[in-house]
Parts: sequence; C-alpha cells; structure tokens
Amino acid sequence: MQNILLAGDFTANQIETLLTTIKQMLAVTLTVYTKTPTTWPKEINVISGELTDLSGLTAAMVDQDLVLTQFDAGQLVSQTETVLAALPVSNQARLVVASPDSILSLTNRPVKWYQQHHQRQRLAQLRTSEQLLGASGVNFTMLQGQTAADMAIYTRAMQPEWLTAVPARRPLQLWDYLTVTTPWSLVA
Repeated sequence: MQNILLAGDFTANQIETLLTTIKQMLAVTLTVYTKTPTTWPKEINVISGELTDLSGLTAAMVDQDLVLTQFDAGQLVSQTETVLAALPVSNQARLVVASPDSILSLTNRPVKWYQQHHQRQRLAQLRTSEQLLGASGVNFTMLQGQTAADMAIYTRAMQPEWLTAVPARRPLQLWDYLTVTTPWSLVA
C-alpha cells in the first residue's frame, strides 16, 4: 500500500487528471492537503489548510510515501521552508514539487524597465527555493515551468553531475511522476 499526499491548490482539470491517474494505480491511499477542499470528491480524504501552516502540514505528512506539492509563485520560499520542516526526518518519503515559474520563463519574458525589480525578486525566490531543497538532504524532484520551452527538472540525484536544469521535451505535470515506476522517472 502506497500513501500519497497531494498538497497545494489544483485546478479542476488538474484534479480530474490526477484522480484518473491515481485510480489506475493499485493499492494507493490518497490524502489531499489544500485550502479549497470543496473542489475534491467526497470519497477523497481532504485536509483543509495552507501550505505555510506547519502544524497542519506536519500532521498531513505522517506515514506518507510520496508527497506531490504544487507551489504558489508568490509564496515560493515560505512554502518550501514549511514543506521541508514538515517532512518527517525518519520517513524516507519522496518529495515532488512543482513551481509555475522557471528561470527560463522569467528570463525569456520581455519586461518593461519598471518590472525588472519584480522579475529579480521572483528569480531570487526561485533560486532560494532551489538552494533550500538542495541543502535539505531530502529525496526530491522539482519541476519548474509550465510549457515545454521553459520546463526544467532538478533532482537531488543530479546535483553532482549537472549544475543546471535539464530541459524537458514537453511540459511535465505532477501526474507524470505517477505514471512511471522508476525512482527517478523524470530524469531526461
């Protein structure tokens, strides 16, 4: 029996796709930690809370084998810190996080002179989040971006070999991680 925790806010299409993928898996117990519990079906165990609520997230992560987290671009650093603090130290849970922004999407987008400060702040938050994950020692995969042109994948296993992101050939979603059974299925 594999225990999977989905944490964060998901759109209706993401929910439908995630549920379809999980229903095809054998022996899976799904728990959802979100601030909008009304969008999930009643048969799913849903815990209401914010990704920055350490006590609620810690309780939700008990006995989880896989944690899939959808970060919000505006609270990237605080959510990363909370998720890392909430992960049980003794548990060997795999952590998969998705960020809507990537270094590529932020730097390739043309900005006006008055938007440069905001762009630099978002780049700094993204880099800080990467550094926190890398220094944590947690078994993680980080998906950045939303399109094939700006998608990048970081894993703990890749740190010694590659110092930069690995570009993807198509946009990857959290449910793509569920469809392949190898431990580091998203390595290009």
